[in-house]
Amino acid sequence: MQNSKAAAVILTFNEENNVANAVTNASLYFEDVFVLDSLSTDNTVAKAKEAGAKVFENKFEDYASQRNCALEKLKADYDWVFFLDADEELNEELGKNVQYITSKQPNNQIAYEMKRINHFLGQPLNYTVGPDYQTRLLGKFDELEYFSKVHERLNLEKEQIKQVSGHIIHKDVSSMQYLFNKTNNQSDLEVEQRKLYSLPHSVFRLLNVPIRTFLSHYVMKRGFLDGYRGFLYSYHKGVYRAVIISKQIEKLLQK
Repeated sequence: MQNSKAAAVILTFNEENNVANAVTNASLYFEDVFVLDSLSTDNTVAKAKEAGAKVFENKFEDYASQRNCALEKLKADYDWVFFLDADEELNEELGKNVQYITSKQPNNQIAYEMKRINHFLGQPLNYTVGPDYQTRLLGKFDELEYFSKVHERLNLEKEQIKQVSGHIIHKDVSSMQYLFNKTNNQSDLEVEQRKLYSLPHSVFRLLNVPIRTFLSHYVMKRGFLDGYRGFLYSYHKGVYRAVIISKQIEKLLQK
């Protein structure tokens, strides 16, 4: 049987502080590591190359189109692709399990999801957001496609997605400034794809949705058990919702 080929792809934009670590980690488990950069204005590309990654660039439109760009570029030469963000790494258990899976050719179109443990300001959040599951390993991906501008998803049925043990470590932010910059960029995409409500309804939502979002994370999910980090993360999630609704109101006023 022909040997299977697998590659890791790291999506970046101005990630000079994170990209080298992500490339080094991915290189432990993949022979080829690519960085798909969204025309960074810092030293991301140089640091990615220094760490051993192969770099290609594509102007950012949205998260789905960026991942689809990577699939298109790699589909002729690879049987498997694993997506990683610049602030993420595979723990050893996940890395070895992925290596075992990708050592064999996929018999059909398939994807694997794995747990992701979210860190915030240097420590894991055990309650506020908790572990989530991410579909990152794709086999026979030539006909797969991502959709949705943000929080992108694959055109796969649930039964086509299997689970692999181990987890991704998500070192989300090193500063609040980084978090709020990310919030501003992501909220623009959210506004583009979300339904616009009437102006009175939008104002009403601005008054209650952020508060309910904060309480959901801090009280219902017991984010208070994560200490000050739990409070800050919950507060930020409420602010994020407020920013989205405020931008929607702005669009309504400009009509």
